Amino acid sequence: MCALPIEATAINALLEVKWHSPSLGKAPSDSNTYSVGSIGPHRVVVVHMPGMGKVAAATAAANLRASFQGLKLILLVGICGGAPLGSGKAAAAELLLGDAVVSTGVVQYDLGRRFPGNRFVRKDTPHDNLSRLSFEANALLAKLQTGQGRKELQHSVCQHLGALQQRLGDVAAYPGRKEDRVYKPEYLHKHHDPLECAACAGDVDAVCDEAVEKSCQALGCAQHESNLISRSRAEHLSEPVVHFGLVASGDTVMRSGRDRDEIATRDGVIAFEMEGAGMWEIMRASACLIVKSVCDYADSHKNKKWQGYAAATAAATARALTTCYFFFKDDFEDQKSVTSAISCILHQLFTQKPVLFSAGMRGQLGGDRKWRNPSVGDLWDTLLRVAEDQNAGEIVCVIDALDECESEGRSELARRLLDLYRTKKTPNLRFLVTSRPFGSIRREFQLPDMAELGVVHLSGESEAEVEQISREIDIFIRARVAGIGGRLNLDQDEQELLLHGLLRHTPGHLRAARIGRRSIRQDSFQELQSGRGQETPSDRCGCRKTVDPSRDECGPDHAPVASVLPRA
Repeated sequence: MCALPIEATAINALLEVKWHSPSLGKAPSDSNTYSVGSIGPHRVVVVHMPGMGKVAAATAAANLRASFQGLKLILLVGICGGAPLGSGKAAAAELLLGDAVVSTGVVQYDLGRRFPGNRFVRKDTPHDNLSRLSFEANALLAKLQTGQGRKELQHSVCQHLGALQQRLGDVAAYPGRKEDRVYKPEYLHKHHDPLECAACAGDVDAVCDEAVEKSCQALGCAQHESNLISRSRAEHLSEPVVHFGLVASGDTVMRSGRDRDEIATRDGVIAFEMEGAGMWEIMRASACLIVKSVCDYADSHKNKKWQGYAAATAAATARALTTCYFFFKDDFEDQKSVTSAISCILHQLFTQKPVLFSAGMRGQLGGDRKWRNPSVGDLWDTLLRVAEDQNAGEIVCVIDALDECESEGRSELARRLLDLYRTKKTPNLRFLVTSRPFGSIRREFQLPDMAELGVVHLSGESEAEVEQISREIDIFIRARVAGIGGRLNLDQDEQELLLHGLLRHTPGHLRAARIGRRSIRQDSFQELQSGRGQETPSDRCGCRKTVDPSRDECGPDHAPVASVLPRA
């Protein structure tokens, strides 16, 4: 998702294949404009937002979700203002213009109360805060923030940025460190000669309209070096650095160094932008991240000189945010088998590092009949050989929702993962696996002769956690019902009736919304209106429901439009 044309230009330059279709399968109510294509093995939809701000982002996200329901990762990509001071960062993590920022969360900093004396208090209760990252997004960040993950991400960003600069030319050119100046927060962008402007000279905080439109060079802002803050990063180090941290999102352009530092200190944010909060509200149930690059320091000296380079850096970072990732989904045949999972990981490896797909590997895969229908063992052995290649580097594979994998393949995968952990034959090959904590899966990963595996258990059982999960699911249900209503041309009363029935029948922290396509029809509303519909549409099929959706008895005719259950 991109708010500015300069941001979308950089992302579109990454598309290796572009598809041109007038319809694109858009929902009738979808007013978005898209560019569609592929980057490596990934099918990509670029959303051209109509403007900046939370409302524009929320509207675009809702339309996107209604038209494209198979989204795996949503990235808000573009430029932002950076917080070089006040956020407690160490000098080693110094943030400069052109650096990239990847969100670990979003703070809606302009949501609060204004009291007399211009005192502002931000709302900071669990009800007012934006939701935490999804499990998928957390898994991706866990990989990227390892030492080797950061190193490989940094290298990949620089590679993709170089390629983008060749395609975009001067638009993405590096302005140079001499153009990177950060001023003390109290030093304003204004006329500094009292004889030149009486308005600017009248008050220390006064800035005339003419000064706002002029460049720092025209106003002589850099003439007094005592007002510049020195930087610790060596000047010859021009490559962008990727930072991970909280991002502040609001409907105003931040152009005050004092306010920037106050908010950065108060909320621990490292960047400021205007669309993240809107996207986050709609996409909170999906894996979504904000990926932006610093084009100014969010102070009165901001200008557009770095925007092209920053947009290219953000696009390069988005391109680099790929990992060997697979999530199981028991609703689809090609997403519930271990052979599909390992095949997908191998494909991603060969695409990201073509050097691994050597002539010998191509000959092996193409010349043996068994590869027409490979077994789990064949694929696993190939993955180990790839990992042993001197060009492989560290490989981190993220396998999500293991509980939705078919049981026989899951057990075999567990045995092979335990064997890999025990023997340490390929220490550069690592796995991060997520699953619901079913007893059978726990037992598959426990052996008496092994030390405890690294396990993180998210309980989701405290009252506060239960309430937060319930609210997040409610918001997801509302967004999904709105999308369904647009596709089926339901009027507002019908949507409200369906929404009321779903929210009324979702019990406590096990609120699982499972909306069947066949059950959303006019007679559903008639039954609800007459009082006969005492069950949710998900129950009307008559099949037995369990806490684990993989054990539901619904057949293929009841394929879910929405399926939500906390993976805790």
